[in-house]
Amino acid sequence: MQILQALAALVYCNGSKCQKYLPDLLGKGGILMKLSDLAQSDPEVRRAAVHCMANLCLSVPGQPYLEEPYQNICFQAFLTTLQAPKSSAVDDITFCMLLQNSLKGIQSLLNGGKMKLTQTDELGALLAVLKKSMFHGLPGLNIEMPTVLYPTPLPQYDGLPPTKPQQSESSSSRPTVVLSSQSSPRSISLLSFYYKINRKKSSLWLLVSLCS
Repeated sequence: MQILQALAALVYCNGSKCQKYLPDLLGKGGILMKLSDLAQSDPEVRRAAVHCMANLCLSVPGQPYLEEPYQNICFQAFLTTLQAPKSSAVDDITFCMLLQNSLKGIQSLLNGGKMKLTQTDELGALLAVLKKSMFHGLPGLNIEMPTVLYPTPLPQYDGLPPTKPQQSESSSSRPTVVLSSQSSPRSISLLSFYYKINRKKSSLWLLVSLCS
């Protein structure tokens, strides 16, 4: 744990300067990939590894970003962490911190790293976990979300002719989410969100804003 904490401090905002060590950290069979895997039995070690990955993705204006292949690796690791259900062996606070580190990592990739989600399935999967996280920790709620949410175009913003809604079994059974002005998988370039942990209730609040 102490080694991972020291590593997180060293790589903070220095991801682009660690090119020599990235294969050993994030490559196939890399240290952080192993320790952040869902099969990791120690939740604290897993959380610390995800924290290191989030710090690697953090960049400051004027400095190079993390290389695209490693951005994709980290994004998939964060997304997998957010999609995974809570294990009975993990306490509420540790689980919330694990979610927080994953969300911060995605924020750094999309905001500071200028990573763009050009694939519809990537955007849909991210929307699904974000919507689920918005309700995490609220008492009496058990939210079951699909793995993918599909954005719905708004004719008044996207320049599409208005069409009469058609009720069908296929359309009504697929959950959708409405995005803001001119939002699309190729135009969304910024994801900003805020979240905090209430220690007494172990609750998680997430405020998500998708901007084009």
